[in-house]
Amino acid sequence: MDIDYINIGKRIASRRDQLHLTQAELAEKANIGSKHISSIETATSTPSLAAIMRICSSLEMNADYLLFGVNNQNPDSLMTDILHHLIACNQQELGDILHYIKASHGQ
Repeated sequence: MDIDYINIGKRIASRRDQLHLTQAELAEKANIGSKHISSIETATSTPSLAAIMRICSSLEMNADYLLFGVNNQNPDSLMTDILHHLIACNQQELGDILHYIKASHGQ
């Protein structure tokens, strides 16, 4: 399986945006230079394994998802991931999500 650095960068940027972090804030959390974060997100630099693991930890995501877009989570970590996304939602988005869940369960 080939590693797609363009999509890795997109997944980092997307998750960083979901958490409302700037590149500089992520860089500080992951102990990586902010220019390096930028170059990883734009796929102009290849991150080391250590950098990947620090980014995953800082963004609360698993390496399978970051590297390959595959989410091999156990049910507890899946629930945690869902909760992290819900926390970032505004009231309108939460109402829309609740409406979707009720509709999908025939309520």
